[in-house]
Amino acid sequence: MAEFIRKPGTFTIFKNHNKVEGSNQPDYKGIGKDMQGNDIEMPIWINRNDDGSLKLDSNGNPMQNGKIQKPYEKNEQPVQKESTQSNAKVDDLPF
Repeated sequence: MAEFIRKPGTFTIFKNHNKVEGSNQPDYKGIGKDMQGNDIEMPIWINRNDDGSLKLDSNGNPMQNGKIQKPYEKNEQPVQKESTQSNAKVDDLPF
């Protein structure tokens, strides 16, 4: 039988039968691929809008080697690039 290969932008979602009532665990969860083909976990919560209609809330969490990684975060410290310029003194310049 051929191995299933998930296409980018697709997900499979299952009901979370282990959810503890009153907890912040998702109502549904699953895995899929983002548009770049990276594995991503998809938790989904069922909530209500102000008018009482149902809505689904979600946030994708990146995965690596089948394990959930930290959510995408803004880099707090700027990356310092190594200087390609020499630290020569002004007196060392030939002009």
